[in-house]
Amino acid sequence: NLLIEKNVIGTFNIGNGNEILPIDKIAKIIIDKIGSGVIEYVDIPITRTAYKIGDFTKLKNLGFNPSIKIENGIIEMIENSK
Repeated sequence: NLLIEKNVIGTFNIGNGNEILPIDKIAKIIIDKIGSGVIEYVDIPITRTAYKIGDFTKLKNLGFNPSIKIENGIIEMIENSK
């Protein structure tokens, strides 16, 4: 809603700046909630990382104040997409 209200278009990272989750943990949360799927481990290319930290500076500058834990946000997105 924030981006719609401010009439802003672009690409934005979403995060809360406090949580660091390994990608396989995020995948497990999704698989557990959906009820199917397999995590396939492969060698990580040197140009990629095992962890992702969302830099939400652009959103923060628009007044975004995260209040939901990443795990809860993933679960809510899945539930709302059904």
